[in-house]
Amino acid sequence: MLSNKLLFVLGIVLFIVSFFVGAFLPSNYKNELYESFAEKTKSIINKNNTSLSDLIILPLKIFLNNFKVLLVIYALSVTIVGSWIFLMLQGLLTGAIATAPLVDLEMIKNIKSYFPQCTITQQDLIYIKASLLIPHGIFEISGIVLGLIASYHISTIMIDILRRKIFKKVEITIDAKAKILNSLKFVLFSVALLLFAAFIEVFITPIVGGVVIYILCLSK
Repeated sequence: MLSNKLLFVLGIVLFIVSFFVGAFLPSNYKNELYESFAEKTKSIINKNNTSLSDLIILPLKIFLNNFKVLLVIYALSVTIVGSWIFLMLQGLLTGAIATAPLVDLEMIKNIKSYFPQCTITQQDLIYIKASLLIPHGIFEISGIVLGLIASYHISTIMIDILRRKIFKKVEITIDAKAKILNSLKFVLFSVALLLFAAFIEVFITPIVGGVVIYILCLSK
């Protein structure tokens, strides 16, 4: 049985590797993924609603969207490998969408609307994207990986059941209660981080991104 620390590191590494794999997908495919993603986010973020109540509700909408990812990962625990595959798929999609050419064009267009004289290079875009992903991404990815650890503890129960059926002559003890309680503990930690990440994404990330854009444009 792998330790929780090792599982956490392994989950982070798999997500990052999948992210870079997604970044090298064909541009037309990445653009299609981005357009699909942009259409989906319209149901979460309504640009016409800018009241204080809408701003407060927005983090909860983002949290619920990420909570669905957590639920899928947890539900796939019974398949043993499904949770890991789904995590890598999330990393791949994130990398593909973040590096889609349409994202670059839209970002430049939005920046130009505020800073008409600003010249944005490809290197600048990397810094800007990092500033718009890292502040909340650190907590969001960590929360998803904690969900993966929670699913792993359920998967070990399934593995023990399979081992008992295959190796009938060997006595295998299944401490399902302890593993389920341990799993639920990580689910709670995951929920807390995802909720925190959602508020960071709404209230902190835009400020960090705006400061980075302002500095880059000012230095030209």
